[in-house]
Amino acid sequence: GVSVTNYPVEPKSDRGEAGWGYLEDENTLVVSAEYDSAMSHVVMIARALLDPKTFDQVLTEDRLAELDGLIEDGTYVRGSRNLGWLADSVDSAGEYVDVLEDARDELLDMTRSLAHEDYECETSEYLSRITKTAMGLAGTAFHVLDLLDIDVVWEARLPDYNRHPERYGEDNAELLATTLAKNAPIAATYGNHVVRRLLFEDRDE
Repeated sequence: GVSVTNYPVEPKSDRGEAGWGYLEDENTLVVSAEYDSAMSHVVMIARALLDPKTFDQVLTEDRLAELDGLIEDGTYVRGSRNLGWLADSVDSAGEYVDVLEDARDELLDMTRSLAHEDYECETSEYLSRITKTAMGLAGTAFHVLDLLDIDVVWEARLPDYNRHPERYGEDNAELLATTLAKNAPIAATYGNHVVRRLLFEDRDE
């Protein structure tokens, strides 16, 4: 579900820093990031979901071992759960984690290239590539966590919404609403189905 809370949160000193926490008693991972743009927000969320702390404290080796059978024959989870970066050569959940960590690092390299204007395509195309990669990584992480019955809370923080309402004019508010509507299905699960595909993918009647 989606909840909206009116609470006076303080801006982070480093707005590029994502929040991360694990509620062990509730088996719930909490990831958080301030919202400046659709791209930057989903990049920070993907980075938080695949943070080293996630693999140290949440997706531990013992837990991941439960997925070895599904990962070794990845046809089913690729099709039903739409798990990305799961090549036929990946034989265990541990190997899959290595692949996802490499993909996370490549995503962060892309953002550094963006900051230094070190890319060969149009800026809009490069922004789109980064956003799609981040959304794919976030969606994959959500499904891996769900396969192990781990709940996730995804928080978008807007500390300046009341302090500086001029930053959130009609256009920006509409963009924010659209972004949240697109992001919600990424984090949603419906059994072994991908909600985003069920809602938005074209198919024959």
